[in-house]
Amino acid sequence: MEGNKNNTMRDYLPRIKADMDLKIPMVGSFLFLSFFMKFLFQERFPTTIIFLVLFIILYTFFIMLAFNKFEDESPGLIVDLYFVGTCLDVLSLTIIIYFLGGLTWIGPFFYSLVIINIFWFLPVDKAIFVVGLSFFSLVSLIWVEYFEVVSNFYIFSPEENIQNFYYVFTTVLGAATIIFFLSYASNIYRHILDDKIKNLKMAERQLQEVKEGLSIEVQERTENLEKEKRRLEEEVGKETKELEKRKKIVQARVEELEKFHAIAIERELEMVRLKEKISNFKNKK
Repeated sequence: MEGNKNNTMRDYLPRIKADMDLKIPMVGSFLFLSFFMKFLFQERFPTTIIFLVLFIILYTFFIMLAFNKFEDESPGLIVDLYFVGTCLDVLSLTIIIYFLGGLTWIGPFFYSLVIINIFWFLPVDKAIFVVGLSFFSLVSLIWVEYFEVVSNFYIFSPEENIQNFYYVFTTVLGAATIIFFLSYASNIYRHILDDKIKNLKMAERQLQEVKEGLSIEVQERTENLEKEKRRLEEEVGKETKELEKRKKIVQARVEELEKFHAIAIERELEMVRLKEKISNFKNKK
C-alpha cells in the first residue's frame, strides 16, 4: 500500500519540478518590478511587498533544495512541501494585492497564477483546499475593504485610477506579466505532455518491434516444428516398413515351424503305427 502511494506521489514530481523552474524566474521578475516600483513611487510603494516577494523566493529555494534531496526517498514529502508553499503563495498574494490597491486593481487575477493548473500539480484533496483557500482569501479581502476592518491602503487613489498614468501603466504591466507567465507555463506543460506522448510512442514502437520479433520467432519455430514433424513422420514410416518386413519374415518362419511341427507329428504317429504293426506281427507267430 505504501509503495503504491509513493508511486502515485512520484507522478507529481516532474510537474512540480516544471512549476518550480517556472516560479523562480517569475518571482524574480516580480522582485525586479517591486524594486522598480519602489524607485518609481518612493514612499507610496510599501517595502512590505518587497519583503513578501523575498519571502516567497526564500521558501521556494527551500522547497527546491528539499526536492533535490528527497526526490527519490520521500516523494510524498515533496508533494506536502509544495502544497504548503502553494498555500503560502495564496496568503502572500492576498497581502500583496491589498497593498497594491485591493479590489480596485488587477491584483485578484494573480490568484489565477496559483490555481489555474493546481489539479495538475497536487492530489485532488490538496488542490481543492488550495482553491478554497484562494476563495476564502479573496472573500476576506472583500470583507476587510467593505467593512473597513483596517484602514484602506492605496498606492493609487480609486477616484483617479483611470486618469492616473502610473495606475494604467502598472495595470497593463501586471496584466502582461500574468498573460506571459500563463502562456509560458502552458508551453512548459505542453512540453511535458509532448515528452510523455513521445515516450509512449517510443514504447509503442518498441512493443511493435518486440511483437514483430516474436512473430518472426514464432514463425521460425513453427517451420522448425513442421520440419521436425515431417522428419519424425518419415522415420516412423521407415520404422513401420521395417517392422512390416520383420513381421513377414516372422510370419514365414512361423509357417515353416508349423509345417515342420505338422510333419514331425505325422512322422511320430506313423512310427507309432509301425510299432503297433510289428508288435502284432510278432504276436501272430
